Amino acid sequence: MRRAILITVILAAVSISAVEAGQTQNGYAYDPAGRRDPFTSAAVPPGKPGCSLGLACVEVSQAALMGIAKDSIGWMAMLRGPDGTVYLARVGARLFDGCILAVNEDSVIFRVKVQDAFSPNKERDVTRALLRG
Repeated sequence: MRRAILITVILAAVSISAVEAGQTQNGYAYDPAGRRDPFTSAAVPPGKPGCSLGLACVEVSQAALMGIAKDSIGWMAMLRGPDGTVYLARVGARLFDGCILAVNEDSVIFRVKVQDAFSPNKERDVTRALLRG
C-alpha cells in the first residue's frame, strides 16, 4: 500500500513539473537554453566557416527536395533550404557537407561527408525520393 501511494505522489510531482517546464498535452516543448543539440556530433564545431550565402551553406540534411525538372541539358533538382529559399541544382552542385551525385526523374542522390571520426567510411550516399501525391 505504501508503494502505491509513493508512486502516485511521484507521478503527480512529475506531471506538475512538466507543466511548469512548458510541456503541453499535445506535444513536447523543448527549451535548449543555450545547450547544444544532443543529436549533432560534438566533434564538429558549430557554425559554417567560409560560408556566406547560397546552396553551399545548406547541409544535405536541411535540404528538402521540392521537385525535379528536365531541360535540354539534363535533370535539375529543386531544393528548399532551411530559410525557405529554393535552389535549382544539377549534378556536381556543392552543398555544405556534400554534393549532388545524380539526379533522376524521381530521386536525387547526394554524397555526404561523414563527420564521425571513428567511422571507417568518410562518405556515404543519401537518396531523397520525390514524394508523389
